[in-house]
Amino acid sequence: MIQAITLLIFLAAIPAQAKLRTPPPLLPERESASTLPQPGLLRTQKKASRSELSAIGFEIGSIGVKNTSSGDIIGLQLLYGLRANLIYPLTPRLFLKPSLGYFLKPQREGDVSITQNLIEAGLGFQYALVMKNGFLWHAGLSQRVDYLFSRIEVRESSANTPALFRYRAGTSTGLRFKISPKSDLTFDLEAGVTPFDNFRIQTGFSSGIIFFID
Repeated sequence: MIQAITLLIFLAAIPAQAKLRTPPPLLPERESASTLPQPGLLRTQKKASRSELSAIGFEIGSIGVKNTSSGDIIGLQLLYGLRANLIYPLTPRLFLKPSLGYFLKPQREGDVSITQNLIEAGLGFQYALVMKNGFLWHAGLSQRVDYLFSRIEVRESSANTPALFRYRAGTSTGLRFKISPKSDLTFDLEAGVTPFDNFRIQTGFSSGIIFFID
Protein backbone atom coordinates (compact mmCIF):
# COMPACT_ATOMS: atom_id res chain seq x y z
CA MET A 1 0.00 0.00 0.00
CA ILE A 2 2.77 2.39 0.95
CA GLN A 3 4.59 1.57 -2.30
CA ALA A 4 1.48 2.39 -4.39
CA ILE A 5 1.08 5.77 -2.66
CA THR A 6 4.77 6.54 -3.22
CA LEU A 7 4.45 5.71 -6.96
CA LEU A 8 1.42 8.00 -7.34
CA ILE A 9 3.26 10.90 -5.66
CA PHE A 10 6.27 10.36 -7.99
CA LEU A 11 4.10 10.36 -11.13
CA ALA A 12 2.31 13.53 -10.04
CA ALA A 13 5.61 15.32 -9.48
CA ILE A 14 6.99 14.64 -13.00
CA PRO A 15 4.91 17.35 -14.88
CA ALA A 16 5.85 20.00 -12.33
CA GLN A 17 9.54 19.18 -12.66
CA ALA A 18 9.22 19.26 -16.47
CA LYS A 19 7.79 22.80 -16.30
CA LEU A 20 10.60 23.93 -14.05
CA ARG A 21 13.22 22.51 -16.41
CA THR A 22 11.67 23.97 -19.60
CA PRO A 23 14.15 26.58 -20.95
CA PRO A 24 12.89 30.14 -21.34
CA PRO A 25 11.81 31.12 -24.87
CA LEU A 26 14.52 32.49 -27.13
CA LEU A 27 14.57 36.18 -28.00
CA PRO A 28 12.98 37.01 -31.37
CA GLU A 29 15.38 36.87 -34.25
CA ARG A 30 16.91 40.17 -35.23
CA GLU A 31 16.17 41.41 -38.72
CA SER A 32 18.95 40.68 -41.14
CA ALA A 33 20.83 43.48 -42.84
CA SER A 34 19.03 42.74 -46.09
CA THR A 35 15.61 43.38 -44.52
CA LEU A 36 16.56 46.56 -42.69
CA PRO A 37 15.72 49.81 -44.49
CA GLN A 38 18.78 51.25 -46.17
CA PRO A 39 19.56 54.90 -45.36
CA GLY A 40 20.25 55.68 -49.01
CA LEU A 41 16.81 54.48 -50.08
CA LEU A 42 15.09 56.81 -47.64
CA ARG A 43 16.61 59.86 -49.29
CA THR A 44 14.77 61.51 -52.16
CA GLN A 45 16.76 61.18 -55.35
CA LYS A 46 17.70 64.45 -57.04
CA LYS A 47 15.71 65.01 -60.21
CA ALA A 48 17.87 65.55 -63.30
CA SER A 49 17.59 68.94 -64.97
CA ARG A 50 16.38 69.13 -68.57
CA SER A 51 19.90 69.99 -69.75
CA GLU A 52 21.08 66.60 -68.41
CA LEU A 53 18.60 64.59 -70.51
CA SER A 54 19.29 63.07 -73.91
CA ALA A 55 16.83 64.04 -76.62
CA ILE A 56 16.09 63.79 -80.31
CA GLY A 57 14.56 66.68 -82.21
CA PHE A 58 13.12 67.79 -85.54
CA GLU A 59 13.15 71.36 -86.82
CA ILE A 60 12.13 73.46 -89.79
CA GLY A 61 14.30 76.41 -90.69
CA SER A 62 16.24 78.46 -93.16
CA ILE A 63 19.87 79.10 -94.05
CA GLY A 64 21.03 82.45 -95.36
CA VAL A 65 24.06 82.47 -97.65
CA LYS A 66 25.77 85.73 -98.55
CA ASN A 67 25.21 86.37 -102.26
CA THR A 68 26.01 89.72 -103.83
CA SER A 69 24.31 88.93 -107.13
CA SER A 70 20.89 88.01 -105.76
CA GLY A 71 19.81 88.33 -102.17
CA ASP A 72 16.42 87.61 -100.62
CA ILE A 73 17.05 89.72 -97.51
CA ILE A 74 19.98 91.99 -96.57
CA GLY A 75 22.13 90.36 -99.22
CA LEU A 76 21.44 86.79 -98.07
CA GLN A 77 20.03 84.07 -100.28
CA LEU A 78 17.64 81.94 -98.25
CA LEU A 79 17.27 78.15 -98.46
CA TYR A 80 14.46 76.40 -96.58
CA GLY A 81 14.37 72.87 -95.21
CA LEU A 82 14.37 70.39 -92.34
CA ARG A 83 16.91 69.38 -89.72
CA ALA A 84 17.13 66.47 -87.27
CA ASN A 85 19.36 66.70 -84.23
CA LEU A 86 20.44 64.77 -81.17
CA ILE A 87 21.18 66.21 -77.74
CA TYR A 88 23.85 64.33 -75.81
CA PRO A 89 24.72 65.70 -72.32
CA LEU A 90 28.33 65.69 -71.12
CA THR A 91 27.85 67.54 -67.80
CA PRO A 92 24.83 69.10 -66.06
CA ARG A 93 25.31 72.20 -68.27
CA LEU A 94 27.41 71.16 -71.27
CA PHE A 95 25.99 69.06 -74.12
CA LEU A 96 26.77 68.04 -77.68
CA LYS A 97 24.32 68.64 -80.51
CA PRO A 98 25.03 66.66 -83.70
CA SER A 99 22.61 67.25 -86.57
CA LEU A 100 21.72 66.36 -90.13
CA GLY A 101 19.73 68.63 -92.44
CA TYR A 102 18.48 69.21 -95.96
CA PHE A 103 17.70 72.64 -97.45
CA LEU A 104 16.74 73.81 -100.93
CA LYS A 105 15.76 76.84 -102.97
CA PRO A 106 13.80 76.44 -106.23
CA GLN A 107 13.95 79.18 -108.87
CA ARG A 108 12.36 79.46 -112.25
CA GLU A 109 12.96 81.80 -115.19
CA GLY A 110 10.93 81.02 -118.28
CA ASP A 111 11.61 77.44 -119.36
CA VAL A 112 14.61 77.11 -117.04
CA SER A 113 14.17 75.75 -113.51
CA ILE A 114 17.07 75.70 -111.05
CA THR A 115 16.89 74.07 -107.62
CA GLN A 116 19.76 74.63 -105.22
CA ASN A 117 20.29 71.74 -102.79
CA LEU A 118 22.26 71.73 -99.55
CA ILE A 119 22.83 68.66 -97.38
CA GLU A 120 24.58 69.40 -94.09
CA ALA A 121 26.12 67.47 -91.21
CA GLY A 122 26.93 69.44 -88.08
CA LEU A 123 28.21 69.23 -84.53
CA GLY A 124 27.58 71.86 -81.87
CA PHE A 125 29.00 72.39 -78.38
CA GLN A 126 26.41 74.10 -76.20
CA TYR A 127 26.47 75.43 -72.63
CA ALA A 128 23.32 76.08 -70.60
CA LEU A 129 23.52 79.69 -69.40
CA VAL A 130 20.12 79.94 -67.72
CA MET A 131 18.00 77.08 -66.38
CA LYS A 132 14.64 77.93 -64.86
CA ASN A 133 11.42 75.98 -64.44
CA GLY A 134 10.48 74.98 -67.97
CA PHE A 135 13.01 77.33 -69.60
CA LEU A 136 16.60 76.92 -70.84
CA TRP A 137 18.90 79.34 -72.66
CA HIS A 138 22.09 77.94 -74.17
CA ALA A 139 24.95 79.25 -76.29
CA GLY A 140 28.09 77.84 -77.84
CA LEU A 141 29.93 76.95 -81.02
CA SER A 142 28.67 75.17 -84.11
CA GLN A 143 30.42 73.75 -87.15
CA ARG A 144 28.94 72.18 -90.25
CA VAL A 145 30.03 70.52 -93.47
CA ASP A 146 27.80 71.28 -96.46
CA TYR A 147 27.34 69.25 -99.63
CA LEU A 148 25.96 71.52 -102.34
CA PHE A 149 24.71 70.98 -105.87
CA SER A 150 22.09 72.43 -108.18
CA ARG A 151 19.62 70.68 -110.45
CA ILE A 152 18.89 72.42 -113.73
CA GLU A 153 15.82 71.56 -115.81
CA VAL A 154 15.18 72.93 -119.28
CA ARG A 155 11.86 71.74 -120.66
CA GLU A 156 12.18 67.93 -120.73
CA SER A 157 15.92 67.66 -120.03
CA SER A 158 17.68 67.96 -116.67
CA ALA A 159 21.15 67.68 -115.17
CA ASN A 160 23.00 68.27 -111.90
CA THR A 161 25.90 70.66 -111.52
CA PRO A 162 29.18 69.36 -110.06
CA ALA A 163 28.87 69.03 -106.29
CA LEU A 164 31.15 70.79 -103.85
CA PHE A 165 31.87 70.59 -100.13
CA ARG A 166 31.99 73.61 -97.87
CA TYR A 167 32.95 74.00 -94.21
CA ARG A 168 31.45 76.68 -92.00
CA ALA A 169 31.88 77.51 -88.33
CA GLY A 170 30.55 80.12 -85.95
CA THR A 171 28.54 80.85 -82.85
CA SER A 172 25.04 79.71 -81.98
CA THR A 173 22.43 80.23 -79.32
CA GLY A 174 19.02 78.81 -78.55
CA LEU A 175 15.97 78.84 -76.30
CA ARG A 176 13.94 75.90 -75.03
CA PHE A 177 10.46 76.04 -73.52
CA LYS A 178 8.77 73.13 -71.78
CA ILE A 179 5.54 72.04 -73.45
CA SER A 180 5.19 68.64 -71.72
CA PRO A 181 7.18 66.46 -69.30
CA LYS A 182 8.77 64.73 -72.29
CA SER A 183 9.23 67.52 -74.86
CA ASP A 184 10.44 71.10 -75.38
CA LEU A 185 9.79 73.75 -78.01
CA THR A 186 13.10 75.02 -79.44
CA PHE A 187 14.35 78.13 -81.23
CA ASP A 188 17.93 78.17 -82.55
CA LEU A 189 19.95 80.94 -84.19
CA GLU A 190 23.48 80.71 -85.61
CA ALA A 191 25.93 82.90 -87.50
CA GLY A 192 29.23 81.88 -89.01
CA VAL A 193 31.63 82.11 -91.91
CA THR A 194 33.07 79.81 -94.55
CA PRO A 195 36.84 80.09 -93.90
CA PHE A 196 37.79 78.23 -97.09
CA ASP A 197 35.37 80.06 -99.38
CA ASN A 198 36.19 83.77 -99.21
CA PHE A 199 34.86 83.97 -95.63
CA ARG A 200 31.28 84.21 -96.76
CA ILE A 201 28.81 85.05 -94.02
CA GLN A 202 26.19 82.40 -93.39
CA THR A 203 23.32 82.50 -90.93
CA GLY A 204 20.66 80.06 -89.86
CA PHE A 205 17.40 79.97 -87.94
CA SER A 206 15.34 76.93 -87.02
CA SER A 207 12.51 75.98 -84.72
CA GLY A 208 11.02 72.65 -83.74
CA ILE A 209 10.39 70.14 -80.98
CA ILE A 210 12.73 67.85 -79.08
CA PHE A 211 11.64 64.64 -77.35
CA PHE A 212 13.52 63.37 -74.30
CA ILE A 213 14.87 59.83 -74.36
CA ASP A 214 14.57 57.71 -71.20
